[in-house]
Amino acid sequence: DNVTGSRSASVFADTQMELMRHSLEGNEEFADLIEGGGSGGAFPDTEVGRQLAQVARVIQVRQALASERDAFFVEIGGFDAHSSLGALGEQFEQINAAVRAFVTEVKRQGAWDQGYSS
Repeated sequence: DNVTGSRSASVFADTQMELMRHSLEGNEEFADLIEGGGSGGAFPDTEVGRQLAQVARVIQVRQALASERDAFFVEIGGFDAHSSLGALGEQFEQINAAVRAFVTEVKRQGAWDQGYSS
């Protein structure tokens, strides 16, 4: 509040500070929403599993967010097959387990038929 509460002689600086304050408040509200909405499903403790669990928490609070469209991006690395093809199977197993948990959770939320299946 020290930074966003100060006033300047410049209308541009004041506008910037107001936008920053609004953005920080929005971030706090968003964090409170998804922190309280733990997913009911058991996601694997993998890189992609944790990411999809976070996406599921955001979908769970979709009414409160009041957004018209949502887009999510998750990623997993380690597909460089130059060194070893053995790791590739493990990567696919991680993806399968995480997507399976995600589908189960989104269906549990009743959101699967609302466009979150693509």
